[in-house]
Amino acid sequence: SNCAAGTGSFIEAQARRYGLELEELNELAKNDTKPIRLNAKCATFLESSLINLQRTGVKLPQLAKTIFWTLANSYITSLCGGVDIEKYKNIFFIGGVAKLSEMRIAFQEVLGREVITPENCEYMGAMGMLKLVDKKPIQEIPKEESDCIKCQDCENHCELSGITVNGVTSYIGGICGKYDTL
Repeated sequence: SNCAAGTGSFIEAQARRYGLELEELNELAKNDTKPIRLNAKCATFLESSLINLQRTGVKLPQLAKTIFWTLANSYITSLCGGVDIEKYKNIFFIGGVAKLSEMRIAFQEVLGREVITPENCEYMGAMGMLKLVDKKPIQEIPKEESDCIKCQDCENHCELSGITVNGVTSYIGGICGKYDTL
């Protein structure tokens, strides 16, 4: 994805570029406390900046921390588009990327306040859509009704999260867009 709105895809792509799994990149970022404050409004420019930083000798833990901080900052300043976040009592951080502790910490640092990450945060968007479509209350999805598969349909080999509702399993979380809709 060339847009910072594809945060999870961008982080996965960067992890692969460094020869790491997503969780390994998250763990590396924990080893650094000072991200380089980049003002990248776009993932393409961020990637170029990261390559330049790596060439100048910046170590991988600091690059990892920089990725999370810059994406959080970009999201808040660009994609929230002037929304007065301060007026909201609670801020919920949802989506698959919310499972990455360092992304959550970056959002909290940029906002200067706590963000709430619900259990099953990766399914919240899908659950909201189901509620809109069915107009029925949605129960929390038990862990045993979710599963993961590795897609082999393209070179990305994405880890997909499966969610089963009323006996029908749908998968979400791919990079190429094949599984963008439920």
